[in-house]
Amino acid sequence: MNFWATWCAPCRKEMPLLVAVQSEYGPRGVQVVGPSIDEPEDRETAERFAREMRINYPILHGHTTEDMKPLGLATAIPATAIFDRDGRRVFRIIGEVHEDAIRSRLDWLLSDRTAAAPPELDLPPGVSPEHFAQHEAGIEEDEDEHHSEGEHEEEGGRPFRPDPFDRAKAERSVGSLEDVVAVGRSARGR
Repeated sequence: MNFWATWCAPCRKEMPLLVAVQSEYGPRGVQVVGPSIDEPEDRETAERFAREMRINYPILHGHTTEDMKPLGLATAIPATAIFDRDGRRVFRIIGEVHEDAIRSRLDWLLSDRTAAAPPELDLPPGVSPEHFAQHEAGIEEDEDEHHSEGEHEEEGGRPFRPDPFDRAKAERSVGSLEDVVAVGRSARGR
């Protein structure tokens, strides 16, 4: 589930990769879904953009950054939540999706899962888990308080642990995850 908007340059940049992921992984049961946070009056622009980009996955309209919060995505776009077949959020990618980040997570989910899982949270360079946790909690930092890129691993000697995924809260904001999966299946003709 990749939250995006037409005015977001990183969103536009990652879309060809998401189209390729849908083409490659769709036959294996993966479904990309793209909730747009464009304003309701910009729906036609978003639909035209999706056609021009040849988006091969369902685009959902009428969403806002508020819909992202229950998924543990905070409020900046692009942001991606990856769910397993049972509708459990397993991974989050904050910022532009990069090929190695999404493929390693999808490959792990489609495997026997005996190998170590990729990190649950993938952050852009320069954003520490502590900074993201503050953003997720709605706490704003001054620019000079941002953490350096080397501080991603731990805070106070403890590994970063995101808040647990609240499925009920997420379903209230984006609709039933089963409904999202059903949209994906119908888009694939299954």
